[in-house]
Amino acid sequence: MAAQVAGCDALITQDEISNAAAARGESAEKWLTPRTVRSMIESRYKSNGYLDYTVTPRPQIDEAAGTVSYNMEIDPGPVYHLAFVKFDNVSDDLRKLLMRNWQMFPGDPFDQGYVANFVMMAQKADPVLMRSLAGVKATFDVQADPETHQVNCVIRFEKLH
Repeated sequence: MAAQVAGCDALITQDEISNAAAARGESAEKWLTPRTVRSMIESRYKSNGYLDYTVTPRPQIDEAAGTVSYNMEIDPGPVYHLAFVKFDNVSDDLRKLLMRNWQMFPGDPFDQGYVANFVMMAQKADPVLMRSLAGVKATFDVQADPETHQVNCVIRFEKLH
């Protein structure tokens, strides 16, 4: 399978897609499926605030060669920005420590991957957080407003039993 990303302003390049298979030690023909390419595109666009993006695969069949190529057309939609982040069910001191480690500020393009990995990254960077959050589970809730393109994020902490 061959995959092409349409649009010169795409956030992911054809070379990045082609190199991804080699980095995994796999042949491009086996690894580059529409699903894996779409997943790479999704990750890149969501990490840059494009929550309403669409990807339309356009297959091109070459019956003589017995191959299918795909052009992936991307419509990014609007960029969503962080409106606020809130940490629930923590002490004021722990909330201050979490906010000191938080690096996505109001107005920044919203990166859901950052939110999903924040607690783990912050614990690795800060031994106090590592100790404070031992035995605690973190979940997050994201509310995106399609009219204002603002995202409210609440990260909740619960003690594990």
